[in-house]
Amino acid sequence: MSISCPFCLSNSTITDEGQAKVFCGNCGLVIMDTLIVNDLIYQDQNGVSTVMGNFISANTSSTARSLAIKHFSKELETIAMILNLPMELVRKASDYYANCLRDKATRGRRNNLLAAALLYIVGRQHNLSHLLIDYADALNVSVFTLNKYIQPFLRQYNIKLPYQDLESLLPRFVDSILKEEFTTAFQDNRDCMLFANIHITSVDQLREHTLVVSKYILKASTAINIHTGRLPSGLLGASIFVALKLLNYGIPIHRISRCVFCSPDTIARRLQEMQSSELFAKLTIGDVLRNVDLDLEGVDVRPPSLVRRHLYHRHYAESAAHEQLASLGSLLAQGAQATAMSIPIDLSLASDISIQEYIAPAGVRQAKLQLFDAQHGDFYRALQAAREGTVDPEEDASVQRKRQRAEHSGLTAAESVRNDRGLPASIREDLASHLEGGALDSFRSESSLHNAVSSEVDYEYEHEQESRSLWAIFNE
Repeated sequence: MSISCPFCLSNSTITDEGQAKVFCGNCGLVIMDTLIVNDLIYQDQNGVSTVMGNFISANTSSTARSLAIKHFSKELETIAMILNLPMELVRKASDYYANCLRDKATRGRRNNLLAAALLYIVGRQHNLSHLLIDYADALNVSVFTLNKYIQPFLRQYNIKLPYQDLESLLPRFVDSILKEEFTTAFQDNRDCMLFANIHITSVDQLREHTLVVSKYILKASTAINIHTGRLPSGLLGASIFVALKLLNYGIPIHRISRCVFCSPDTIARRLQEMQSSELFAKLTIGDVLRNVDLDLEGVDVRPPSLVRRHLYHRHYAESAAHEQLASLGSLLAQGAQATAMSIPIDLSLASDISIQEYIAPAGVRQAKLQLFDAQHGDFYRALQAAREGTVDPEEDASVQRKRQRAEHSGLTAAESVRNDRGLPASIREDLASHLEGGALDSFRSESSLHNAVSSEVDYEYEHEQESRSLWAIFNE
């Protein structure tokens, strides 16, 4: 193709390949100062032949694009070196960045944050044990800032991240906790065999047993869907807490929370959900140590959030029924025939509390019962007494409370345990049958229940520990 001079319109041109320029042969104007050719040009200098010019890749639209990818790859390599990531992830993240350049999705975004976000996505796809907070700490930013780069990329390219394998995260958290607790000295647990009858003499042995027990606790938790819709750190911390306590190395929750990157309240809530499940109520310490198969027959496997939602709607319906029944108080005050009335709702809890009926902890149940008793208790007691014909319906509520308090003060320790609805039915019967032997009959009222629980603990420690329920670990 002929080139004409833009100044004199002459078609006479002179090409200087040494300077890579094209001159006008008429006026001497430099028409082109760079030459791109398909041929290789060699230059001899001191007997050595060298190739002149640079190669330009055919699959790139410009050198600026290749320079941007090259600069971004250096950011990826820096973060990968800090977190000890394989180079395969760097190449995959670089391909993602090339797609972002093509779709112009990199505008207004910092390269280091985008590099960390792409490495996190690729790491999740390869099931690595790195958390989002690890990438954030490498760049000294918050996880919320880094998440602003991750979510738009996932939505734009319709990428579904797989669920993170919780068992792959256990070793790093166990090592972190044991390293913080046993850096200077290690104490043998031979003198404090409260739960598992296992002698541990070294940190490596404790780590091995902790991993085995915590994996079983984690498998049981995922079987009943406690992990659904939750971050993994809280459930992992709760599993490690139970495992260490079962191995007679109880570590406070606030120390474990520092190592698993969550608050102590989150771990406490996961422990309450474990304690309230039917599966953990059936498991014993021996089952955990022997790694027996989980029996999910008759066990509610709904996520705790769904169970609480159903209980909320049920409680709302019962509250409406309580309000309707409370309106009958006017009839009782007017001297109506209360003995012919029927009570559709029972105040007391069932003797055997199941997870379908109530999943809240004992403290929450007691608080709700006290609140309901303060609102409607006097009317219900008067109505019940009138129905049974034991007390005059017009008896004052304060007189009734004094009479009931006097009757309760004369209960023995065994009777106090049987009347306490804060304990499961099986525990109440075992304690009551043990106390009927005369061990603590001299104690009365609230102190009798406290001493009864202490006596039950001492009694169990004298026998084989593997037959004990995991309920003891949650409550001691």
